[in-house]
Amino acid sequence: MLLVSPHYADEFALVAGYPEAFESIEEAAVREVREETGLEVRVARVLGSYSCEPMGRNLVLVVCVATPEAGELTLQAEEIAEGRWFALDALPEWPEESPLHEVFRDFRAG
Repeated sequence: MLLVSPHYADEFALVAGYPEAFESIEEAAVREVREETGLEVRVARVLGSYSCEPMGRNLVLVVCVATPEAGELTLQAEEIAEGRWFALDALPEWPEESPLHEVFRDFRAG
């Protein structure tokens, strides 16, 4: 599992961004991963949508499950401080109220 640590945060998270006009969620995910990591991915499915209210943000996180197809990990230095591959059994811990806690619970459940 590839996680990144943006410059503005002290923890690892998913590659994230916002869809551009007329872009599907899947297209946005592929573009954001390419821009931020240099990797070309194929979206297998949308895992779900998660409220960011516990983080005090009026956002909805839509999570796509994707697999790398090409490219080499090259981080976008302006946004990403660090990127790291994690085994599923070695993921960072997130507070239970964090959307990421929910995301990985759902991912593990299949």
